[in-house]
Amino acid sequence: MKKTGYLIIILAVLCVGIVAILMMVPSDKEKIKEHEKEEKPSSSELYLKINPLVWFNFKVEDDTVTVTDYKLENDKAQEIFKDTDFKNMDLMDAIELYGDKVGESGIEFTTIYVWTTWNNKEYFKSEKYNLDVTILNQEELKDVPQDILPELKYNERYYQVDDEHGYSIVFKENGVLEYHIDNEYTIRSCDEYEPTDCFDLTFNDEMYANMASLHQYSLNGNLITITGKEGEFYQGWYKAYDQCEVQFNRIKCDNYNAYHGDVAEYQYTRYYELKHE
Repeated sequence: MKKTGYLIIILAVLCVGIVAILMMVPSDKEKIKEHEKEEKPSSSELYLKINPLVWFNFKVEDDTVTVTDYKLENDKAQEIFKDTDFKNMDLMDAIELYGDKVGESGIEFTTIYVWTTWNNKEYFKSEKYNLDVTILNQEELKDVPQDILPELKYNERYYQVDDEHGYSIVFKENGVLEYHIDNEYTIRSCDEYEPTDCFDLTFNDEMYANMASLHQYSLNGNLITITGKEGEFYQGWYKAYDQCEVQFNRIKCDNYNAYHGDVAEYQYTRYYELKHE
């Protein structure tokens, strides 16, 4: 009886051990689910903005990053990309195509802003464009369209795009302007009708301070109007002014000039951007 009792106890212990081991080992279905989870490509999102705002969803699988969906988030994006399909494109190709299309539309820029949930800044390096990348969590990304609404930044330098000398405008309070230049330079200027009547004209902060003292601006919503003060010409011209649209980290300025006529007409557009190191 004692031997039989011992055998029963040993068998019971073995059974319990086997059951415990079996419970610890994943079933075939669990293995399949775990495998599928590991194999499923990760999905991330991003926003791109110069002026057009575009949202991308993309998947990352091994070394391949592919756009799976996109949305044109504002009127400018719908205008420029109405005939563009970003789906199934390599993400960097899609970003560079975005920059190409914006440039082709006549918009000048130096920076494409990127907000993304993908924590991989190293990926966002383009040989064609400067990408300013911010990593956000999912909740923060939802706030991007609201957070980047146009707002005029006071006391910061808006640099003229593609100006080699670093010309910039600063908007102070109460309609006061400052003009600055990073790299002073001098040009030889001659009278159109008297070629021998020439002088050197130096462009520096002192010269631009004198010019700014004759100018003023007014702000109405997202529109800035820059003019000469009462009785003063604007940039040396009669009835001339700049009409500027405030954008995210940028302003777009259209110049109007009467050229001694009675009606100021559109002449050219210039873009200015904030620089962030």
